[in-house]
Amino acid sequence: RVCFRTFSSSDESDPIKALRRLHELCSLWLRPDLHTKEEMVDRLGLEQFVMCMPPDIQVLVKS
Repeated sequence: RVCFRTFSSSDESDPIKALRRLHELCSLWLRPDLHTKEEMVDRLGLEQFVMCMPPDIQVLVKS
């Protein structure tokens, strides 16, 4: 997840390689081979929800 979120296209000079790398990182994070589409959407939704919350609430949700 961290690698996916911190990926920068400046790390790759070729846009096609950058897209492939981003796709690879996303697959490593979400693991579509192990999780259903619904589980992956839930994971993305929860992460976005937590990021929208104030820091003190983020700590509560993460624990």
